[in-house]
Amino acid sequence: MKFASKLLNKLKCLTMIVLVTTVVSCDSWLDLGSEDRIMENTLFSSQAGFMTALNGVY
Repeated sequence: MKFASKLLNKLKCLTMIVLVTTVVSCDSWLDLGSEDRIMENTLFSSQAGFMTALNGVY
């Protein structure tokens, strides 16, 4: 009976840790910018950007 009580307490503690970790996750760390594309607002903001777009079309 004592063993079952300790096991149940450990299981409750582990469940709480998993729940807290899931709820309090760091979602800003997961927000990644697009590194394989050039965005339109930065591409067409200068003459060099227009030339890059023109070279991409060619």
